[in-house]
Amino acid sequence: FQRGIERFTQSLSLQEEEAFTEAFASWQPLTVLQWFPTGAPARAVAQALDGSWGTAVLWLLYSAVLLAALTWIWFHLLNRLATGGGFLIGGRPKAEKEKRVVQRSTRRSPLDLLPDDLAALVGKELRSAWRIPQRRVGLVQGLLLPVFMMGPFLYSADFSGGISSIPRWFGLTLPAYALFLFWSTSQNMLAWEGRGLPALLLTPQPRWRLFWAKGLVFLLIAGIPYLIVSGAATAILRDWLTVVGTTTGLGMGVASMAVTAVGSVLFPIPINLEAKRTRGAFQSGGNFKTGCATMTVIPISIAVVNLPAAALLALAFFFNLPWLGFVGAAFSLVYGFGILYAGSRLAGNLLLEREPELVATMKLPEE
Repeated sequence: FQRGIERFTQSLSLQEEEAFTEAFASWQPLTVLQWFPTGAPARAVAQALDGSWGTAVLWLLYSAVLLAALTWIWFHLLNRLATGGGFLIGGRPKAEKEKRVVQRSTRRSPLDLLPDDLAALVGKELRSAWRIPQRRVGLVQGLLLPVFMMGPFLYSADFSGGISSIPRWFGLTLPAYALFLFWSTSQNMLAWEGRGLPALLLTPQPRWRLFWAKGLVFLLIAGIPYLIVSGAATAILRDWLTVVGTTTGLGMGVASMAVTAVGSVLFPIPINLEAKRTRGAFQSGGNFKTGCATMTVIPISIAVVNLPAAALLALAFFFNLPWLGFVGAAFSLVYGFGILYAGSRLAGNLLLEREPELVATMKLPEE
């Protein structure tokens, strides 16, 4: 708001600026804002300064009622968001839930484009991502992460020189952001099955299809916030490097999920989905080797796997070759999905060899 007012006043002539300043000075926002939660206490303070103590107390009581109402509404909304327990005013009656009959819908969904077994696995993964409170909180954090990461940069950046003041290499930061986002979202993917992992392993599905389905779902979960940030950067900069960086980063993020798929089999960390918070590696049964591999081997492997795509992007930037950048971006997408397919195959074969050990490792310690 401050930036907008500053730019607006700079664009006005002196006479127009004086008229605008007078109009702005005579504006009394409290006449409207006094009915809102932050305005009511301000009105109480104003009345107290004028010596109208009775009116000030009334405004304080009104603000207390607003605070109580907002606290009640926020508590129930937060409870529904985190646990799925009911609606804003009460929950659905248990009898009504029991009477509901699942009906087959004639409407087509995007899952119909997938093979039946893969569509079932993807649908299960999507429902699990929303129904499990910890994963639901993770989804919300993933959507808010771009705001917290890019907000301070946009707030402190100096745009007075226009787009030309933004560094030319800004598009190169998007692949790094993609790698961090996809790695943090998809790591330890098998552990999110919780106690249902043995039941999942009883299904006759090829093991690599499990990882392929998880990869598609994590692509959706991590891809939305990534495309929000990169799309905003592309719309602002309108630079070929930003477009290339966005596409290359998406392909590199897909390739990174191949590494996390293999890592979830070799270095599993159990998660107690019934707990109020995610247990750490050492609290839930992880050992020193697992912790070191999670923080060193897997990130380094992600970097090594993505070297070809990163090299093409770096060459296009260094020699200022847009055509090479777009070729590298297309290569990154094809390469990323190819690596994800190969990684899913490898993770599936490793899972077949290590199923008993993996199930034993995923057992949570007794409280």
